Amino acid sequence: MDFDPNLPIDQRAEIHSHPIGRIEVEDDLGSARNNAIVKGWLQECDESHTEFDCSGSKGLPLPTRVLDVVSQSGDDNDVRLFVTKGSFGTYAALSHCWGGNIVPVLQTSNIDQFQESISYASLAANFQDAITITRRIGIQYLWIDSLCIVQDSRDDWEIESAKMGSVYKNAAVTISAMTSKGSKEGILKRRPKMPGPATANLKIFSDPEVPESVMISWLNNEDDENLWRLNFFGHLSKRGWTLQESIMSPRILAFGQHGIYWKCPHGFQALDGQQLSGAVNVVPDKLPHLDSILYGPTADDRSPGTIDKFGLLTEYYNLVDWYSYRTLTVAADKLPAMSAIAEALSRVLGDQSTGATYLAGLWDFDLHRGLMWYPELPSAPHVLQYRAPSWSWAVTDSPIVYYNNEEPWTCSEFDLEVHHCQVQLRSAKNPFGEVISGYLQVRGYSIPLLRSSQVVYDKILSPKTIYFSHFDEPSPTGLDQVIVGVSSGERIEMMVFNSTKEKPEDWDGDLDLEINQDLWVNNGDRALLVHLEDIPGSTSNSGFWLLLRRRDGSEDMERVGCIINMNVDSSWFESWVLEDFKII
Repeated sequence: MDFDPNLPIDQRAEIHSHPIGRIEVEDDLGSARNNAIVKGWLQECDESHTEFDCSGSKGLPLPTRVLDVVSQSGDDNDVRLFVTKGSFGTYAALSHCWGGNIVPVLQTSNIDQFQESISYASLAANFQDAITITRRIGIQYLWIDSLCIVQDSRDDWEIESAKMGSVYKNAAVTISAMTSKGSKEGILKRRPKMPGPATANLKIFSDPEVPESVMISWLNNEDDENLWRLNFFGHLSKRGWTLQESIMSPRILAFGQHGIYWKCPHGFQALDGQQLSGAVNVVPDKLPHLDSILYGPTADDRSPGTIDKFGLLTEYYNLVDWYSYRTLTVAADKLPAMSAIAEALSRVLGDQSTGATYLAGLWDFDLHRGLMWYPELPSAPHVLQYRAPSWSWAVTDSPIVYYNNEEPWTCSEFDLEVHHCQVQLRSAKNPFGEVISGYLQVRGYSIPLLRSSQVVYDKILSPKTIYFSHFDEPSPTGLDQVIVGVSSGERIEMMVFNSTKEKPEDWDGDLDLEINQDLWVNNGDRALLVHLEDIPGSTSNSGFWLLLRRRDGSEDMERVGCIINMNVDSSWFESWVLEDFKII
């Protein structure tokens, strides 16, 4: 038997190489013992993980500004802002929720004073704890957004926000305040007492000659904490900026309520010794292609020709899906808060000489797939303040989903031709940031999209419904909007009806659709074919469409929805008209 009852407190007992239970965690997350374990994780990563790019910022320039947290006088209150001017060094970065107004922050009026000293006592609890953690793990510098970016300078924000990806990627470690709702809550908390029966000792073996036992304590599954749960239910999981902060950070120290957790490209650690199988990412899917270009052994040397672009873009679209569930304090940050990930992809998605062109969240060489996002909820209303073209996922604050094709699409003679695409940036300092306008000049096959105010019983519409049609804007009547194919002479057109589940009193079971022509109107709306995919073993095809509305007083069109994976047979082909559109 290989059971050792005299193990150190930070190790678990094992029987035949099987760990028994968990390690007891001290109530004070900031204890000396817990800090020693954390330093051990860092040391092990530095010394052992040579096959991964885990090394952080060794030998790299520091960010523009950092906090120098190591006092020359030994006074813990001695903190100052260091303007690095290209200096090299090792630093930690903080990922946190602001949770409202923060005082003090870096401003044009106090930047000189901050370089002399910053009162430790004046800082929010999260920042005080981040400074303490940084000092204890032996790192001199710390980067915190509100104290290292000039908060009342638009120009400084545009410059520094464009560098956000490198700030987190080059940090020796990112300190993540996973369960702090705001800056005033603190990171180094005492573990809350768990309700339930008192702890008890339990003998492992029935043999009275074998005295070894383990301590048993009550654990409610809902209160159980691990890195997976924190990534999906912690407060950072709800914030927009923290997605790319986590993705870009090679090494993360995550602080929860009940423990401290370590994540690096090599694997995971926890104070209580929990072993987590599979990937523990901020999205439920593994990200092998993205990880390879960020942290792989040759991450900085990857050339476009060695990249599985389809796989990488599939991961990107999955990230966009999950990002769309998060919220932003400043709505205009929708694109900037994903800019670091976009920049990283751009370097490997283009050809040998230039990066891929990024178009308000989409990529120029994959526009057909990039256009095929749809609302996760019944609708995804476009924001009123201009933020992105109507065809970009960044146009809405609602959750969206990308169509996930398992294989690359095969080009079809009916596919949309993109003749010109352009976005105008708010600032050239961040080519992956805010945009102030954009359009696509395209030629493609379209058919009229008529709209009817007629309300029809859903069982009559059901056999004729074009399924997987999605409207961005909510229905003006509150009823479901349903698209059906209707014959108009020798042509087929699409018509939008209002569907009701309320059965008419005089309905006799007849499924014929009687169209009231007095209630429908042709506003010039169109259904525009984006891609036609062959269905193996079938005479039909799978069609992917944009639904377009003519902008008032203009010939320009704007997206109002889409149709995903529509079954298209040859009877539709003669109804299509080849037309040119400008979609804004």
